[in-house]
Amino acid sequence: MRGVAAIAAVVLMAGVVGAVDLPHDLNTLTELTDAQAEALAKHKGGLYLGGLTTITDAQAKLLSQHDYGCYGLHLNGLTSLTDAQVDVLAKHKGPLQLNGVTSLTDAQVDVLAKHKGDLRLNGLTSLTDVQVEALAKRDLEGLSLDGVKSLTDTQVESLARVSRLSLNGLTALTDAQTDALAKKAGFLCLDGLTSLTDAQVKVLSQFDGVLLSLNGLTSLTDTQVQALVNRKGHRLHLLGLATLTNSQVNALRADPFISLPQRFRSGH
Repeated sequence: MRGVAAIAAVVLMAGVVGAVDLPHDLNTLTELTDAQAEALAKHKGGLYLGGLTTITDAQAKLLSQHDYGCYGLHLNGLTSLTDAQVDVLAKHKGPLQLNGVTSLTDAQVDVLAKHKGDLRLNGLTSLTDVQVEALAKRDLEGLSLDGVKSLTDTQVESLARVSRLSLNGLTALTDAQTDALAKKAGFLCLDGLTSLTDAQVKVLSQFDGVLLSLNGLTSLTDTQVQALVNRKGHRLHLLGLATLTNSQVNALRADPFISLPQRFRSGH
């Protein structure tokens, strides 16, 4: 990520420098002047400003008005937002990362849920039912809540409506949650899960989306391998597997849409 930021900054330096002083690695910025914010708002490519812990409402408005392409706007150093900042950032077109924010009011989440791109709020550790419903009912392109460690069955059922969903903070699922997530479409990341029952894997194998990521699993039973090989969905990531039998490796490796650790992708 830091390499991408450096490349982005070089592009910036070639395009809008001269009027203001900016470092090559924009993540090293810890303070922002209005002149710098105005220059950065003209930046082409992803804008990574992870070193900023505070910005003014006016600066947030400037930064949110520009489209930074598929890499979006990254303000992961901010730990809190004013209502005015939430309002302008929600209108930003493109991916928005606010992974340092640890708390939001129900009203703020309702506004952020109107964001049209990918939204990452990995600093949140819990959600109220009101917040979950607000996030689930909007047309978010993607939602990442990797800091959330626990959700109720009802909350998971609601969030399953989001097309691109990342819940990597969950370390276990109830059977009801497994069932709800298996019925969703799109992308589903559950890399925090370290174990699943055979029954749960069989249910998840019915996931008919584009990608299912289970990179936290370190081993599988033969029953689980068979269920995953016969799954409905397209791509499956199992990059955390550490122990497999030869027959399990052969079964999984025969499927080109299953991603395995490097040592299992070629002969022993």
